[in-house]
Amino acid sequence: MIVAVAGIPSDHFNRIQKLAPGIFGNKAVFLGTPLRPGGDGNYRPDHDHVSSLAENMVKRIKLEPTLVKQGCGIIILAPEGYDAGPSEALFKPFALVRAAILPTPVLTNGRPGEMCGNQIARALRDVAAPLGRAVTAMNTEVRARLNRSPLLLPIRNFESELLQEVVLELAVTLPRAKDPNTTIAAACCRIEQEFPFGKIGGSSRRCFMNGKEVQFRPPNGALHGVAASSDPPHNRDCYLNGLLRLGGSYDPGFHYDCIRDRSEGRRRIPLVGKFYDCHGSFRPQTGDPHLNIGSNDFVRP
Repeated sequence: MIVAVAGIPSDHFNRIQKLAPGIFGNKAVFLGTPLRPGGDGNYRPDHDHVSSLAENMVKRIKLEPTLVKQGCGIIILAPEGYDAGPSEALFKPFALVRAAILPTPVLTNGRPGEMCGNQIARALRDVAAPLGRAVTAMNTEVRARLNRSPLLLPIRNFESELLQEVVLELAVTLPRAKDPNTTIAAACCRIEQEFPFGKIGGSSRRCFMNGKEVQFRPPNGALHGVAASSDPPHNRDCYLNGLLRLGGSYDPGFHYDCIRDRSEGRRRIPLVGKFYDCHGSFRPQTGDPHLNIGSNDFVRP
């Protein structure tokens, strides 16, 4: 499991790095970016700092792709009262995020500095345990139920307010859940009450169908989707959303065969309409008869 931490004061970074196995577990891969104090001497992880952590995640995963297979959790260390919401939003919906309270003032010298470093370590350890359980549970969900989990549906192109609401709620509640497996199961049930997974019409394949009667058919073993990319016109979010959903790691070749199950004589009617791509553009697409749409909303005819 990757544990990426934003907001570690630069004077304590090396110590936290050494203590990382004890804080996050021996199997965790710790990533972090040291934070220098602002002009007022306080440590606040701003947009640039948090973005640099996300960029470092991309670089590290590209160098060692297997690191992401056990999932990913994010911790944002910040002073009490700091609004971590905008920083957390940078990692949604691909990662699970917890905020940890940075003790203040941040002391760096002598015995007081050592005690402050220990306080930081404890603050990280307190949130790391429930975050780790949540990531493990989500990793099991998307890997063991790859073709079955509604939580992997593409949020933009499935066009369901319910799906978006459930996924974003889960991003908040799951890292704090006492029983993350039960929390995930309840979220899946909410989605499937409106969008059941089953055989539709004369299809022999089970699938989800949205409100526009577009069938989202999982590929079963045909994982031939396009691997996630961060190269232009794609970006960091295209890449990370193509590997992770709520901290769980799924196969980057996973996608849905999207089709309207109608025909004219012996020929299926092509799927024609406007669809989002993974970086937010909304443009016409034609599938003859279907489109491949990834969980990150990457679209390919």
